[in-house]
Amino acid sequence: MLWVNIILFALAATLLVPVVVLCIECFAALFPRRPAKQFNGARPRLAILIPAHNEECVLGATLTSLMPQLHGEDRVVVVADNCDDSTTAIGHHFGVEVIERKDVRRRGKGYALDYGVRHLEGDAPGIVVMMDADCHVHPGAIDACRRPTRGPRHTKTESVDET
Repeated sequence: MLWVNIILFALAATLLVPVVVLCIECFAALFPRRPAKQFNGARPRLAILIPAHNEECVLGATLTSLMPQLHGEDRVVVVADNCDDSTTAIGHHFGVEVIERKDVRRRGKGYALDYGVRHLEGDAPGIVVMMDADCHVHPGAIDACRRPTRGPRHTKTESVDET
């Protein structure tokens, strides 16, 4: 009977560990996040690459949320991929760089992104952010992508929600 009690106690203790961790995480979530540190170094040039196939209904809202966060040296490149609507005109209306891709055999976002990346190779930025044409960009998201990280250099994405 003693062995059964020991086994049940060990099983209960094992199951209790994840519950305690979850409780600690929930408690820590109650505290407000620290404000993001301001970036004081030289800002790396940034390009935002947006593949778009007939996105006239959503591209305007995406660019409206994105444009206020950009700096003078930043670029937005919309890849109008096999479009037959006013996606290109909307991009031009917002003053962004629009490149048109016409290839009915090779369709899809992967081909559009490849076309856009090859376009950027001529004047390569320090950071490339890829986003869909139907995303809403929260305030501060682009600066968060630009923020340096500790350790090896890698890309960090934050606060881009699809609508």
